[in-house]
Formats: sequence, C-alpha cells, structure tokens
Amino acid sequence: MVDPIIFILIATLGGTLGVKVTSTQNPVYSGLYLVLLFFLGSAISFLLGLEFMALLFLLVYAGA
Repeated sequence: MVDPIIFILIATLGGTLGVKVTSTQNPVYSGLYLVLLFFLGSAISFLLGLEFMALLFLLVYAGA
C-alpha cells in the first residue's frame, strides 16, 4: 500500500517542478528541473509497484 502522504508530497513537488520547467528563463536551470521531474515520475512509478517501468523511465528519459 502506498503511503498517501508521500505520494501527495511527490506529486505536489512534481507539479511545482513542471511549472518551474516552463517558467524559467535560463535553459540550464530548466533542464535541471526537467531531470528532477523525471526522477520524481520514476519515484511515483516505484511507489505504485512498477519497479521495471521506473527503471526504464530513468534509463530512457533521464539517461539520455
């Protein structure tokens, strides 16, 4: 069972980073926020029990 507080915390942080990616003027900071957003997406997949998908998500999106 996923702890709802951790899930809500990661989802809220992901939403905040999504806004930061689109609103930041500096492309370097925008790219760093995007990589952090990919890690949070992988963390949500891991919390839901999709370990293989979380690993693939990191390898394909954050690793490239």
